[in-house]
Amino acid sequence: MPDSESVSRQSKNTRARAAPAPPADGRDLPPRAGRVGAPRRRPAASVVQSLSRGLGLLEVVAGAGSAGVGVTAASAAAGLKTSTAHHLLTSLVAHGYLEQHPQSGRYRLGSAPLLLAQRFMHSVDVVELARPSLEALHAEFDEWTFLSVLQEERSHAIFTLQSGRPLVLNSTVSAAGELHCTSSGKVLLSGMDAGRVEAYLASAPLTRHTPATIAEPAALRRELARVREAGYATNRAEDHEGLVGIAAPIRDAAGRVLAACGLGVPTFRTTPEREGAMVRAIRRCAAEVSLRLGYAPGAGDAQATAPAAATAAATA
Repeated sequence: MPDSESVSRQSKNTRARAAPAPPADGRDLPPRAGRVGAPRRRPAASVVQSLSRGLGLLEVVAGAGSAGVGVTAASAAAGLKTSTAHHLLTSLVAHGYLEQHPQSGRYRLGSAPLLLAQRFMHSVDVVELARPSLEALHAEFDEWTFLSVLQEERSHAIFTLQSGRPLVLNSTVSAAGELHCTSSGKVLLSGMDAGRVEAYLASAPLTRHTPATIAEPAALRRELARVREAGYATNRAEDHEGLVGIAAPIRDAAGRVLAACGLGVPTFRTTPEREGAMVRAIRRCAAEVSLRLGYAPGAGDAQATAPAAATAAATA
């Protein structure tokens, strides 16, 4: 039988092995329920999933239009359980992103998305928004690339990229041109309502700069109709001999023509094949920028309404 001293030593050794001393800084201690300052461990993915589900529901409701959508249909469209969808919809209503009809119980968009859109439009810098697409367009063709907006019934360059090729016409930022004889000007004119177009035509004779300039009001009206139909404008030596300009409209969230982007190219460097490629690339550039501005193609384009107010425009 072991003596009392050996039992005491064994007991102490057992306690020592069972309860090792904690490190001084406590970093290796797992969080325990009720411990002061212990963070609640929650997977980050669950937070992202909830946000994703809420945004998905917001898109479902937005797609339903003014008629709205019920919780059952919304949950089915979003692939959620009805109870989950109900909780998320309630949160969106509480924050103003949705509203619920008091009688039917259907959900539709609230005022918060509109307020966000207005704040975005007030803070947006169209040049910075368009720069990546304009730089890609310039890199593809290495021709004079421009972004233009309307000011005082003239087009003013607010952003240009110069061509590195020999024999080019390189305009500069703040260069202004008339609307009837430049590709960007035609795009901006095409976005005006009929009354404003007629006021422009009545304000002064259309100056003829080259034999190709459209100087008759009736011919210009036909040209603007073609621009609206085609989705782009051309200037074939109408402002400067030896220069071809191509531009497409950039639209804001309301579908209004906010700006024009395009290329200016010496006539001798254009062929039907290259011009076709440029038209496609310019329209793609304009579509990318329009999308960043909140434009949804086909959602009530304001092709015959006044362009949104802006501070400058470009010639081509």
